Amino acid sequence: MVILTAGLGISLLLAFLNMNQLRSSARLAVAVSQLQESESRFRHFFEKNKSVMFLIDPESGAIIDANQAAASYYGYPKPSLLGMLINEINTLPPEEVAQERQRALHEERNYFNFPHRLASGEIRDVEVYSTPVEAAGKQALAQSAARRLLELGYR
Repeated sequence: MVILTAGLGISLLLAFLNMNQLRSSARLAVAVSQLQESESRFRHFFEKNKSVMFLIDPESGAIIDANQAAASYYGYPKPSLLGMLINEINTLPPEEVAQERQRALHEERNYFNFPHRLASGEIRDVEVYSTPVEAAGKQALAQSAARRLLELGYR
């Protein structure tokens, strides 16, 4: 009888542990699903946005990602933008661009006016907004660039 009771107790304990494991698995599945939905929303927002957008490695200045609006605005095919250094677009001295990236990374500053070179060689003054984000488990800078309204004829 004691052995039977101990066996029943172990069975109940195992059943309880299995239920908790199932609940944990269900919570994990919900969390994974929510994360995938969030990443999908961000990807859609990034890709479909009509604003010029880049993800930039804050240390090297390499362009990690760019949306189609960036490719159209700067005149480069998107694959050419990926891996290009932002210094190839920003005409300020590389040291100054690196300092500004660090300011953005440490959230000391998020708004900049930069002269940017298009693929055609034309230089345009752009307003750049930069925010630190995490991309693929690493820190990156999300940057959005806009032409100044004066260039477009607005006063």
